[in-house]
Amino acid sequence: MVKFQLLKREESIPDLLPVFKVKNYLDFPNRKNILSHARMYATAGGYHFNLISFENKMQSSENVLDIGSDSCMAINFNFSPPNSHRSIVSVFNSTGNFLVFDTSKSNITNDSIISKLKIFDSRDEQGWYWGVSFTIDCESLSTFYNENHSIYKDKNILGNVYKFSMGRSPHFGAVFEVKKPDIFFPSNLESLALED
Repeated sequence: MVKFQLLKREESIPDLLPVFKVKNYLDFPNRKNILSHARMYATAGGYHFNLISFENKMQSSENVLDIGSDSCMAINFNFSPPNSHRSIVSVFNSTGNFLVFDTSKSNITNDSIISKLKIFDSRDEQGWYWGVSFTIDCESLSTFYNENHSIYKDKNILGNVYKFSMGRSPHFGAVFEVKKPDIFFPSNLESLALED
């Protein structure tokens, strides 16, 4: 079981958090040009994510998310696996466009489940990168799962983080092992334990 960091209070994503690298690329020819990773942690109020992708060539639509061609990062998390098979899939491109899906309905759901959204890009010694940070809070999860959602030590959740594009430079990778290139596929999710 993989550890998902549980902190006592919310703060900007600490540099000392473990980095989950996207390393499980399926057999696409362009995977060597991309370095992506995630930092994730939980507090009593919600789950916090920071996704970053270093890319030489990147394609993103300006006004809408095009999952078919944009360079995207995504998460698929089930925050209540003992009680539900539903998971939340959130897909982002580098211009800040995003979609949120409810896997039980296989359709787009209310994007207000994502809060404190920040899109950023910059350059460092490794090259150009873009990223997104956001929170999924307990209040939104209580509504989504129709339960009083709480976060506590040793709680188990399921999840994975993806980097993909089906555009000019097709690739599909994940932090945890994937069975097939599908961000919605439930068998691609890894068991994570909240630990402080």
